[in-house]
Amino acid sequence: GRPHGIERLAAHLPDMQTVNCTEGEGLEALQRAASRPTTLTAWFQMNSGHGWCRDIKYNVFPEYCIWDRQRCCWRPRVSARAAEHVIGLLHTVPPAEGGRFCLYLILLNVPGATSFEDLLTVDCVLCECLRDAAERRGLVGPDTEYSASL
Repeated sequence: GRPHGIERLAAHLPDMQTVNCTEGEGLEALQRAASRPTTLTAWFQMNSGHGWCRDIKYNVFPEYCIWDRQRCCWRPRVSARAAEHVIGLLHTVPPAEGGRFCLYLILLNVPGATSFEDLLTVDCVLCECLRDAAERRGLVGPDTEYSASL
């Protein structure tokens, strides 16, 4: 009888997060906003500091933790019952966005990443780009993403 809560999850490339500011705000306010953790970078921090969450994929993370908007951090859920009513919403990224699309696929499939570099590392090999990392993981290939989208 209760509606589900929806937690929007950021999917951005390194240092490419969305920053909202009002007209007339100074450069300091913009830099302060840009340095605040996003749901993605805070997920990396949780995975680095808490071994229990290393098996949880990004899109289901809101079932286990609550996003604290004031402090910009994840907090573990106290009640498992509340988790039944939370959906992590990772907005679809079209294949035309290249690296961000590969990031999206990796985030949907790889649990417990601790950094962007961790997402780029496959079988102890640091890939040059997200496309290479997604290919090594078998998430994309020649025309794979276009066939999947159709």
